[in-house]
Amino acid sequence: MKYGTLELAVTDGPPGEYPLDLPQLTIGRAAGCAIVLDDQSVSRQHARVFVESGRLLIDDLGSEAGTFVDGERVEPGNPALVQDGSELRIGSRVFRYIAPAVVAAEAVSPAALPVPGTPDLPAEEGADNEDLSPDIHCSLSLPAAPIDPGASPGLAYLTIRNRGRVVDGLDIAVDGLPAEWVRMSSPRVLLPPGEQAEVALVIQPPRRSESRAGDYPFSVVVTSTETGREVVTSGQVTIVPFEGTEIALKPVRSRRDFVITAVNHGNAVATYALAGKDDEESFIYEFEAPAVNLEPGAEGVLRLRVRPVKRKLFGPPMILPFRVQGTATNDPTARVSADGQLHIVRPLQAWKMPAILSMLLFMTFGSLLFYWRWPSTPTSAYYYARNVVRDVREFVSGRESTARAASNPEATYAGIHMCDKKNPTKQDGFSGPAQAPYFSQRDPAWADTIYARSDDKQYPSAYCGTDFDQCGCGVTSVASVMALFQILTMPDGKPLTPKTVNEWFNTQARETSRGWVSSGYVYGDVVWSAVNQLSAEIARNQPGSRTIRFAGLGTGKEEEVKSELKAGRFVILELPGHYVAATGVDGENILINDPYYPDRQLHSDYKDRVRGSVLFEPSTDLSGVTITVPSDIRVKVTDAQGKVVGTLKTVSPTEAATDAQVGIKGATYRFKHAWRDPTCVESPPPADAGTNQITLPGALGQYKIEVTDPRGEKTAVAIHSYDRLGQVALRSEDGQGQMVIQMNYDPAKQAPEFAVTGAVAPGGGGAATGSATPTGATPQGGAPAVSGGGAAGGATPGGGATAGATPAGATPAPGETATGTPGAGGVPTVVIPTPIPPKAPNNVTVVCTTTYVQDPKNATVACNAAIDGAVTSQSWTINGVPAPSGQNKNALSFSFPQDTTVAVVLSACNLTACKTSASEVKVQFPPPGAASVTPTPSGTPTAVPPPAVTEARLFCDVTYDPYSLKRGLISCETTFLGAFTTVIWSAPQASPPSGDTGVKTWTTEFPLGLGGGGVAITVTATICNFTTCVTPDSATVNVQYLAGAPLSGGCSGVSFTSSVVGYAQWFIDGNPVGSPLTLSGGSSFNPSAYGPTAGVHTIDVLYGGRQVYRTGMTVTC
Repeated sequence: MKYGTLELAVTDGPPGEYPLDLPQLTIGRAAGCAIVLDDQSVSRQHARVFVESGRLLIDDLGSEAGTFVDGERVEPGNPALVQDGSELRIGSRVFRYIAPAVVAAEAVSPAALPVPGTPDLPAEEGADNEDLSPDIHCSLSLPAAPIDPGASPGLAYLTIRNRGRVVDGLDIAVDGLPAEWVRMSSPRVLLPPGEQAEVALVIQPPRRSESRAGDYPFSVVVTSTETGREVVTSGQVTIVPFEGTEIALKPVRSRRDFVITAVNHGNAVATYALAGKDDEESFIYEFEAPAVNLEPGAEGVLRLRVRPVKRKLFGPPMILPFRVQGTATNDPTARVSADGQLHIVRPLQAWKMPAILSMLLFMTFGSLLFYWRWPSTPTSAYYYARNVVRDVREFVSGRESTARAASNPEATYAGIHMCDKKNPTKQDGFSGPAQAPYFSQRDPAWADTIYARSDDKQYPSAYCGTDFDQCGCGVTSVASVMALFQILTMPDGKPLTPKTVNEWFNTQARETSRGWVSSGYVYGDVVWSAVNQLSAEIARNQPGSRTIRFAGLGTGKEEEVKSELKAGRFVILELPGHYVAATGVDGENILINDPYYPDRQLHSDYKDRVRGSVLFEPSTDLSGVTITVPSDIRVKVTDAQGKVVGTLKTVSPTEAATDAQVGIKGATYRFKHAWRDPTCVESPPPADAGTNQITLPGALGQYKIEVTDPRGEKTAVAIHSYDRLGQVALRSEDGQGQMVIQMNYDPAKQAPEFAVTGAVAPGGGGAATGSATPTGATPQGGAPAVSGGGAAGGATPGGGATAGATPAGATPAPGETATGTPGAGGVPTVVIPTPIPPKAPNNVTVVCTTTYVQDPKNATVACNAAIDGAVTSQSWTINGVPAPSGQNKNALSFSFPQDTTVAVVLSACNLTACKTSASEVKVQFPPPGAASVTPTPSGTPTAVPPPAVTEARLFCDVTYDPYSLKRGLISCETTFLGAFTTVIWSAPQASPPSGDTGVKTWTTEFPLGLGGGGVAITVTATICNFTTCVTPDSATVNVQYLAGAPLSGGCSGVSFTSSVVGYAQWFIDGNPVGSPLTLSGGSSFNPSAYGPTAGVHTIDVLYGGRQVYRTGMTVTC
């Protein structure tokens, strides 16, 4: 009871007493605690009692029931003072602290002190009682909580005290735990008499199945190199279980039989009950076993048979999705799943047509026989038989029609669309749930949905028809690809289906002279790069969702498609008038999802008909540009280096695509032919119908976009540009004859800068659409319409608008030059103005406030901007990272759960002229119980300052590495009362010269030389409780080797004489040999016993205790 006693008060038995023999003890339910309480209300590691500056303190270790002193709860990390007679409540156990009695002090040698915690043994006759007490005493403080493999490590602290009379070298080893789990701050300690050292044990099992969950008893063995004695202290750590089970189906698609492969990557036995699910509950699932049971790291295989509840003899083949789901038996919320497809083939479908023909022939023969029996008068039976014969003849001759396909517009689509009008227009091809990545455009849930804006018949761009059943192959394939990338929810939380994707694609719709343009559609065509914006919006609203980008156009060759699919990148294949999604590879086969024909499941079904491919990839950089014009318009893009993509040749769209240059790296050019109505209600589209499309990489650049109509009629262009975050700037321009658009594209900005320098829209011509230039923003006068589009300049005679044109008869604005003469009908020619440089905002100010919540711990930072002057765009960054979109342009808010420093920067731009303002926000949580925080505009919260520590002291000591001639150690420790968050250390001449730790001890190294006056090193420690800091008096240590006694002898023996008490460590050529030896009037050493090579060798020795001596000589061996 060196530090007092805890007396337990109970009602159902005798009271118990727990002596406090050590300056630090752990109380809890675990077996490794110094005081073990077998009570379920007590946590495994509940509380810690320790002595600092002669006072007893108790700290809670994050227990569930809490720790109380005299009725006041002790918060973790904020120890409370325990006084004589204090009442302590730990869980449901109540103690009273009895302080030790004050007795007269006696002069007792450290070695004669009893070892706390050991029984009193009777002394044997003639034995020295001092020898019964070991010289080294150890205590172990275990981790405060169970350890999660691969996450935060468990920290144990070993305290070692030297109660002997000599400097002792101590080797430390851990038994019972795998070596890779444990790291020690110092595996070897040199400890002078009467001193103590603390060694940190970092216990961190890897997150692998080998790190089995459970309790691990272990021991720490401290071996004295002085006496050879071992001191063993024991403890136990608990490893918590983690899940890591995965299941997969092979093959993914089958007619009946599947194999389930399950692997347990977790660290505990996993048992999962298996079940099958499909949307219509129309399958029977026959598992080889009802559950899978796996040891950690084990793999299991089960067979599965899936079959329909009802079997039909006739009908088209179908591929229907299903899911195998496993539910953990010990945790119903833990689930794993694998998706598969059942290929259903009707057994008598192949005999359906022969059966019908046989029936027709039988009916024909019967009718003819009937006619032969009554030939005189034609009857209804006669006409019926004649019609049957005609139908049979037409059926047979219909097979010969393929030979005449060359003269038929349908020849382009031969082998793609069958135009079998006897099939129903609307069929339920697939179920189309959000969880299944396969969709059909014929699904009744959206088959009648209007595709894009195809119901506006004044534009002939949508040749396929009006609804999804006719036109939905492209957008349905986009939905399938996004679902395959596990993007399953729209930004508004609705399931991702072709219908919801179509609704989103129609956002930002605007009417142009050649048709409608929107987020995902352009002149009736699909904008593949719309997935950049859509996936980004989904990810911002559904954290954790992947973002994908349109990666370009490919050849569609099998090798390319297989390579993409094996890399986990899904592909859309372009066919004549049709699109399908490539979903995977099964052996040598490429699996496809045909949105119209569910029985076509393989790439080989369209052998040699694939025109190209549309590529996608997961990415966080969603930048890029897509430029689209109708197929009768020509477009060419030139970059700042003169490289070109596109063509202005007045040839057919197909020939233009062949002749087009693609000189800009990463750019593509493609003529996208209009697709065919698979129901064949609509006529085939003309051979030149569709769009011409250029895609540019997301790289900073200046581009000239030239758009022309070879016939001199209306021109139109749509530009979808995306920044790195996937935010789109949509711009469309209409004109007459030829347009020239200058575009400055920066992927770091949400919108490029545009200037239309050559567009004329005479009488009734379409004007540029888009966002008008904001009020008050530059340009002024006659500057070109920049960054946002809109009709600029004066009115044209026909009522149209020209970008920057001057009306007939008007005087050009200052800085403008009128060129050319008015055209026919008084139409003015193009005016190319001299741009007026934009002016940056006058002043930009950012003010941030911080509000704190303690439970759960959260700090909310709200920043507001004040901008004086014209501004066209604003962008926020947090620590250099762009803030998520969706924030108010003049306000920003974000939160943190821990202390940090945040740099908030706002950039406000008027076109290209910008001004920035920054604010540094320090997030510092006040201690529990402090006054509530009042947000202030400074960015730093005003709160009651946290209390400073008291009675702070700093102690440092010098130890010398007995195995090195060049290295010594400075070990420092602070003592104080009160809570703290960090200790900042400084020792300018040591290595490292500083440190920032969350513990009270610090060790640094210093170099050593021979003799001399030594080096005085000053160490300081600053103890902080959040922002309140205290610096106790510094400690100065004098580090040096003293000149030792001279050596004598040779290779067969070297010795010296000294009265110094301590140890001696010998070196040959700077390398330590053997273990430190106890000094006894000096020391001797035989170099030849260690086999040195022949020649001259240097012999050195370090000896001493708190003062270390060094001496040496050379010997010839």
